Amino acid sequence: MGPGDHGTRIVINPDQLSYDERILYKSLREKYGFNAFVSDLISPHRTPGILLHEQCRQLTYTVSDQVSVIIAFKNEYWSVLLRTIHSILNRTPPHLLSEIILVDDASDDESLKGKLDIYVSYLRKVRIVRRKKSTGLMIAKQHGIDQSHTDIIVVMDSHHEVANVWLEPLIDHLKKNPRALVVPDVGIISREDFHIHMKDFNKTNFDVFTFDFNLDQYILPLKREYLESREKFWASPIRIPSIIGNMFAANKTFFNKLGGFDTGMEIWGAEQMELSIKYILCGAGIYALPCSKVAHLYRVLPWHLNEKNVSNEYRVAEVWLDEYKNIFLRQKGDSKLLKTGNVAARKRIREVNNCRPFEYYIKIANALIDGYYIPGDSRVRGMVRI
Repeated sequence: MGPGDHGTRIVINPDQLSYDERILYKSLREKYGFNAFVSDLISPHRTPGILLHEQCRQLTYTVSDQVSVIIAFKNEYWSVLLRTIHSILNRTPPHLLSEIILVDDASDDESLKGKLDIYVSYLRKVRIVRRKKSTGLMIAKQHGIDQSHTDIIVVMDSHHEVANVWLEPLIDHLKKNPRALVVPDVGIISREDFHIHMKDFNKTNFDVFTFDFNLDQYILPLKREYLESREKFWASPIRIPSIIGNMFAANKTFFNKLGGFDTGMEIWGAEQMELSIKYILCGAGIYALPCSKVAHLYRVLPWHLNEKNVSNEYRVAEVWLDEYKNIFLRQKGDSKLLKTGNVAARKRIREVNNCRPFEYYIKIANALIDGYYIPGDSRVRGMVRI
């Protein structure tokens, strides 16, 4: 039982540290946006202590398909990155894990160069793909996908910790429904004390991410009648209208048939909305799997947004929103930042895959979420801004 083991919190009083330790404590927080001093106290092999509901423990999975895990990063903190890697290696059955591909989007942190190369050389199934120039999160992730060797891919951030039996539900669902996009039940790693917080089993609703016609994300509860219509409240797949974007699993062939990540987007942002829309309009929808448990550290992004030449959100609106694009334009105003770049190839994706109109997305969202869209309104109602 080491510091932070079983997902417990570590509380530090900086006044009890030495002068040099206090300087380090403060400088790391300012640089990374979380308590990196605490992260260094936690073993890369810590047990996350994430519990499964009884309904999940009753399930069995007969899966054998291997998976490639793609992790894109830029200037990730050393101990956080290592804990992500070892969490996957320690809690994934070896016969299901083909490879972990680390895609370094031109990090300038020296510890992530030769030191990381040497460290990874001692790990089986882990390799690094380095980009000479930083191209942003979407291009880095797609580059990793293109390097992978399996039919099923898991794309995740470099600051996750996974529970036991995290992968099996994802594989099982994709084998039955390869045209779906699947995500785990994502908990939170505290930025302050690295405590892992998962969904309260006493809670009787599920909150999900969605977005309005400004393409701003929100959290809303799913309809109670939909949740109760499923066979097992705590275990059955949950259809959702949108993903957060920090982690998903997909069939690689179908993912790329839908155009993969939009590599015309720049730096970061809106890629999760494009994926959400096209998997509902062109695929078999999006499903959250309550029995796949992971935790995620919400940290300050190393990809800087002030370098954009195009609007990622405007690309999504131009390609996918149909007549509802006009609502987006009215809300955003006549901004010079609303540049799409060339979207002809993205529009062809809709034609080739016989995708439904955006009206269908609204229909699905309305079936899952109370008051998602009221005809005549320009915005989604009843939302809590995040």
